[in-house]
Amino acid sequence: MRSRSLFHASQAICLALPSRVEARQRIAKGYLLLELAITLMLVGVIAIYTRSVALQEMDDVVAAATGTYVLAGAAGLETYVMANTTALTNAQAVTGVAIALQPTLVELQALTVNNSPMLPNTFPVLSPTKQALQFDIQRITNAAGAVELRATACLNAPLRWRGGYRDDLVTVAMQSMSGRGGRSVIADSGATIRGALMATGSGVLPNPVAGTPVGILCSVNLLSNAFYSSFARQQDGRILNFSGVVNATGVVNATGTLAITSVASGASCAASGAIAWVQSGSAFLPARCNGTVWVAAGGGLPISTAGSVCSTTGGLAATATGATLICQGTGTLKYVDFVSRMGGLVAMESRIVSNGSTVTKPSCAVSGANSAIYLFPMTDVQTNQIVYRSATDNTTYWTISIADANSAAIQGDALAMTYCVY
Repeated sequence: MRSRSLFHASQAICLALPSRVEARQRIAKGYLLLELAITLMLVGVIAIYTRSVALQEMDDVVAAATGTYVLAGAAGLETYVMANTTALTNAQAVTGVAIALQPTLVELQALTVNNSPMLPNTFPVLSPTKQALQFDIQRITNAAGAVELRATACLNAPLRWRGGYRDDLVTVAMQSMSGRGGRSVIADSGATIRGALMATGSGVLPNPVAGTPVGILCSVNLLSNAFYSSFARQQDGRILNFSGVVNATGVVNATGTLAITSVASGASCAASGAIAWVQSGSAFLPARCNGTVWVAAGGGLPISTAGSVCSTTGGLAATATGATLICQGTGTLKYVDFVSRMGGLVAMESRIVSNGSTVTKPSCAVSGANSAIYLFPMTDVQTNQIVYRSATDNTTYWTISIADANSAAIQGDALAMTYCVY
């Protein structure tokens, strides 16, 4: 009986074992499905997050490119302001621009500085966010009463991307502009442009875009007299004080008084080629440093004195008072007075005359010059008396007389030569 009972018990245990294993397998299969579901859910969440991050990164790149675009446009506007500061400060017109304080993109591309356009002709008309630039220059009176020029290159509407306004992208674009960026904010309903180059409170810059919308992106250039006065510029009306060597190429045109240091001719100098003034009477002549001494030039002539040694026969010089000298001599050449060698007479006309002839006075080019006539015998006069040859002044001509001591006319000819006396 005991053995049979044990047999039945062991058989029951054997019959129960398969059902428990199957149960465990069914539980294991349930856990795998739950893990798979959780994994798929996590993958989906990660995919959504990854796509969102990728899109945001692409949007940030577009925003940064837009900031760079606005900054590049502002560089052309800055060139325009630098080239026309005097006119803009005084609210005057600028040639080639319809409204001086509001140049357009096309006008900046047409204007040039040193033969280069202020904005390249290839500059895009629209930003990466498909918006146009608007250029404005505002004249702001600072606390000291001086006029400052604040130039802005702004998108002409709030920044939109992917079909909607993106305030976050305005901030990203502004951050990419190296401190030159500005934007309108909701704090004052977009009435002002705020940025690193603008003060707070009453010093903020009014929003130049009509309607004062929020989200306007700008690049700001601030030009004050303190900065601008440090540079020489076009149409500059200031007194400029330079030191050291000033080099210029091309044609240099100057008007007004040219103030150059006065020196004495023959005084020592060190900078070869330097220019100065040397006094000539009540006037001044230019002088040049030949490396050791100042050599003055009167109309291009060196300054010297009569009796000074010279080197080239026929070479000219001038005295300190402007008289011309000529280099002459045998052996040692010396400067001598030009007029004493050449004379003050200039021959004008020669003709054969007789008693009673008239000779017209020459027309001398220089006002105040005198006219003169000289008579020379031409034919032998057969008389033992003295022959008098003379010319009577009749204002515009001379009357020739060839007569004896008794004023009787003598037949004979003479050579009359007329001169201008300077």
